[in-house]
Amino acid sequence: MLRSLEQQPNVARAHIEFARRSIDEWSHPRTKEVVVETQPESLEALLANGYFGATIEILEQNPRDQPQDFDLWLKLAEVQGRHCGNIKRAEKIVQQIEANPAFSSEQIQLAKTRLKEWRAAGLQHIQG
Repeated sequence: MLRSLEQQPNVARAHIEFARRSIDEWSHPRTKEVVVETQPESLEALLANGYFGATIEILEQNPRDQPQDFDLWLKLAEVQGRHCGNIKRAEKIVQQIEANPAFSSEQIQLAKTRLKEWRAAGLQHIQG
């Protein structure tokens, strides 16, 4: 199935790479300790090692528990938009940031700016 996706002209390379890493991650489960840790450095370690699925799972739980934590929301949008190439999902997260009255106009502007950067980087990757 992955090979047939690779043959499709309109499928972004970032999506194929995300699928490949996810399949690998699911096929070779890590110890429970690595996935359960929620310290910021463990999130960074998960990102650095390409465990985007596990990172997203952790980050999606945290904003529900801490809806006023802007950094968690922005990190979730970053993982989706920058690391996974899922700009549509990143846009939805930024829209949630905009709708949250707990966030300042400066924070909202930062999220929008980052979204533009991820979108531009994704276009460069597709064109390159």
